[in-house]
This record gives sequence, C-alpha cells and structure tokens, in this order.
Amino acid sequence: MASLMGSASLPSIGMKRRPLMGSGSTENFRVWGRGGPHDWSPPPLPRCAAGIPKRYVLGQQEASKQRLRLKQEEVDRLDVHGFGGEVEGLRAFLVHRYGGAIRGWRTAIAPDKNGTGSVLFSDFCAGLKRIGYTGRAMTLWKALRKNAVGVDSVGLEHLEPDLARQLDVLAQGLSNSYEGGAAEAWLDIEREHATRANFGEFQHFLREHELVGEEVQMRRIFEALDLAGFGTITCENLQFLDHWAYHRFRIPSPAPSQVLRNGSEEEPWSPPPAPKKPPP
Repeated sequence: MASLMGSASLPSIGMKRRPLMGSGSTENFRVWGRGGPHDWSPPPLPRCAAGIPKRYVLGQQEASKQRLRLKQEEVDRLDVHGFGGEVEGLRAFLVHRYGGAIRGWRTAIAPDKNGTGSVLFSDFCAGLKRIGYTGRAMTLWKALRKNAVGVDSVGLEHLEPDLARQLDVLAQGLSNSYEGGAAEAWLDIEREHATRANFGEFQHFLREHELVGEEVQMRRIFEALDLAGFGTITCENLQFLDHWAYHRFRIPSPAPSQVLRNGSEEEPWSPPPAPKKPPP
C-alpha cells in the first residue's frame, strides 16, 4: 500500500509524448501525476544554450571580412608583380626578365626556333614554368585567346597585336622588293661591320628603300629582331621576317640557291690565330 501511495505521489510522463491537441505550442506534453493527467511544458533553456552565442556570430562575420581582405591583398600583389592573369602583366614580366616582351616570347614560350609557331596550352604552361611565372595561367590563357577566334592556340600576334601589324607591313614590303627575301636585302644594308648592323644602319636602310611608312616604329621592330639583346642584328636575325611572312601570309621562304647574289655567304669574322711561341 505504501508503495502504491509513494508511486502515486510522484508525477509520471506517459510513454508517448504528445503535444496538447488544439494548442498552438509544441512544447506542451500530456503527463500523469497528482490530480490526474495534465499538461506540462519544459522550462526555458538558459541564454548560453539558446542558439549560437553572439561572440560566435561576430567571429564568423570578422572571419568573412578577413578572407575578403586577404583575397584583395593577393590580387593587388599579383597585379604589382604581373601575375594577375593580364596580358599587360605578362609583357611587363617578360620585359623585366628578358629585356623585351617579343624577345622573351621567342626565347622561352614559342615552341619553334624562329619564334613564330602557334603555342598550344601545354606549350604555354611549360613556357610559363620555364620563365618562373607563378600567376594565374588559365586567366592569362583566356585573355590571350580573346582575339584567337576559331583556333586553340595563341601566337606572337596575340601578345603584341600592334607590333604584329607593323611586322606585317615590313615583311610584305621586303618580300615585294626582294625575291631572295631578307638575305638578299641584307646585302643592301650599308654597315660598318660585315656580319652585323646597328639600329642606325637598319633605320637608314628602311628609309632609303621606303619599305615602311611613318606609322611603323622602327625601334620596336629592331628590338624584336635583336634576339640576343646585343644592340645589333645579323642576317639570321633579319631572316625572321621571312618566317613571319610565311606565318601570316603564307608567302614561301626563298630557296637557299636564290638567297645570295654571288652564290656564297659572307664569311663571319674571326680573330687571327695567336702566334706560336718558340720552343724553349
């Protein structure tokens, strides 16, 4: 009897916790205790357990602002060093590394020796790795391909479109004036040295034969031909215009037998042998 009275004095919760029918609250449950069944609702949770603490919300907001700040600093740093994925940044990087954008492209990125070949994406990535470019390669590739309509490759004309148009003018004028191409034109350049010509001699040749107009920047063309960066060009450097004419207009390069008028190339200068010392 005592056990029955003791169990009756304590409230008990039913096996099935059902919310009160017809009430708008979902926190009320039907329980059995003293006086029969009645409704019971749990006490409210403390503030520390009610949702996410305010300091956590403020921390998440501050972390989001910090991520944006770091991302902007990264973009600014890449733009300063030419790694932001823009063509202007690549030009600046090549000028800093090789002394000229065209020289750097022909030396390290172009897949062929002449520097006029089409560059595929694999060749492009290999060239960027070769020159130490650690910027956004895919963004840069897309920027170069904006003018490359219908092809899956890029070339020198996409890196320097303005200079490419000037090279077109000179290459067409040279092919129209000389059947033997650049090698035949090399014989008409008045130069002090037998195997090389400086900018003044190159400029005088172009003006005397009226191969280009006033819109052509001769200094930029000369620097594009000067692959070694010595301030002079050779006959081999000038023959880049033959390869450029074929690349752009499919003008065939002259045959070797038609290159020189005298049938023999000029012998490159070499110092005389040192005199032999007499035996002791």
